[in-house]
Amino acid sequence: DSLMGNREISYEDKALIDEALLIAKGDPERVLIEATKVLSALSGLAAVATTSPGNDARIHKIKFISVSRYISMLILITSTGIVKNKLFHCDYVLTTEILNVFEIALNEKLSGFPLKDITPAFIQTTAISLSDLALLLPNVLAALMEAAKEAAKTFFALEGQMNLLFLNEDFDILNAKNAIRFLLSGDEITALLLSRPNKTAVLIGGEIGNPLLSNISIVSARYMISDQVAGSLAIIGPTRMDYAKATTVIKYTSDSVSDIITELINI
Repeated sequence: DSLMGNREISYEDKALIDEALLIAKGDPERVLIEATKVLSALSGLAAVATTSPGNDARIHKIKFISVSRYISMLILITSTGIVKNKLFHCDYVLTTEILNVFEIALNEKLSGFPLKDITPAFIQTTAISLSDLALLLPNVLAALMEAAKEAAKTFFALEGQMNLLFLNEDFDILNAKNAIRFLLSGDEITALLLSRPNKTAVLIGGEIGNPLLSNISIVSARYMISDQVAGSLAIIGPTRMDYAKATTVIKYTSDSVSDIITELINI
C-alpha cells in the first residue's frame, strides 16, 4: 500500500472506459455492467460491481410517463442511483395534467423517504393522508410499492471470472475455483467491499479474511452519488497482479460511474 507509486491513466485506457460507459449512459444498472466488462478487459482478470443495500437507499424522485390513455409508467429513482419502472392501469383517462398532479403530490410526500419503510401499512397511511386524491391512486401506490421492493434489492454484476482459470502457474486451478466460488456467492463479496472504510482499497491474501482466498487480491473503489456511498467496483485476481494498473483504471472508472449516474438521476 505504501510502496506503490501513483500512475496516470493512459489515453488508451481512458478512451476504452469512456466509450464503454457512454453506451450505457441511460441506465444505471447497465452502466455498472459495462463497467465490469471494461475493467475485466483492461485487467485480464475478474471484475464486479455492486450497489449498496436497499436499507441505505431513499426515494430521490418519482416520475410518470404516459403509455396510453389508461396505462402509464411510474419511474422510481433512488438516492443510490437505482431506477425501477412499473406500469399501472387505471379506469380513467390518464391525462398529462393528472400525471403531473400525481408526480407533485407523491414527491412532496415521499422524497427522501427510506425504501425499507415503503410497506403496505405505510402505503395505506399515505393514501389516507392524500384525502380525496387517494381515490385515484390505488394502482399508482401499488406500483410504487412494487418498484420500491425491487429497488431495495442489492444489484450485483460479475464479469471475467473464467479469466482466473488461465493465469500464471502460481495461480493454480484450486485457487481459481476458490475465487470463482467466492465471486458467485455475490453476498459475501458485496459485504466485504461495502465494509471498506476508504474510497479505494487493496486487500491482499489474508487481509480478505478467508483462508481459502490466501492467494487472491482485491482492488476496489467506491462510487458516490451526492456524497453518499452508492456502491463499489472491484478487480479480483492473483496476489501477483499489476496493482498500479488495477488501481489506476478502477479509480477512473468509479469516478466516471459516479458522474454518469449522478447526472442521470438529476435529469
